[in-house]
Amino acid sequence: MQIPAVFAVEMGEDAIGAVSVPEGRCLPETGDRVIPFADAAASIPRGETREPAVVVDWDSIRARGFREAVLKGMRLRGRDIWFLAWVQDADDLMDAFNTTAESVLFPYHAVASDDDLQDILSMSDSAIPTVFVRNGKVVNRSIAPADLRETIGRLDDLGFHRTCILDTDGSVTAYKWERVLDLHPLSVPFVTDGSAMEGCCTGLLIAPLRLRPRF
Repeated sequence: MQIPAVFAVEMGEDAIGAVSVPEGRCLPETGDRVIPFADAAASIPRGETREPAVVVDWDSIRARGFREAVLKGMRLRGRDIWFLAWVQDADDLMDAFNTTAESVLFPYHAVASDDDLQDILSMSDSAIPTVFVRNGKVVNRSIAPADLRETIGRLDDLGFHRTCILDTDGSVTAYKWERVLDLHPLSVPFVTDGSAMEGCCTGLLIAPLRLRPRF
């Protein structure tokens, strides 16, 4: 199942917007068009059963700090929200769950230590570490980038059996996806184009919602 992801930003006066990420990219860039969040929410199809949708607090990811503006305005009717934000510790996680979010995703490289990771896990098993990959390597807590399979294995050993892998630049090869998903089938790819994962991923995957102007 493909899960749509909406990148939310503050627009001022308690309003939030959604960044329109063009085809061919997984993440927003400066200058991308911003539309009202309500318009983005309305464009997400609703099925007969409640399914998840990801709301990315893009302001918090860029600022590398937890923020509250997006929390107040994110509403998705008929969908369970998976909220991706900059969470550094259990206190941030508590604030993130003080919303309508069913699950909270957080950047693995935002958490300073394994002790903090275990504190997060002890608070909720609905907290999902998100491993950012750039140039085929994990964006690590230290300066040196890390190996993807080793990182997912370490998180599994710590008790995080579900992780999200955000391929920021399309550098994770099909072979590497197959190896990682074979060893860790609960991992959730976050990719530019979900159709490119056909035959490789049989479970959940996340891809940006491609927003169209409303006339």
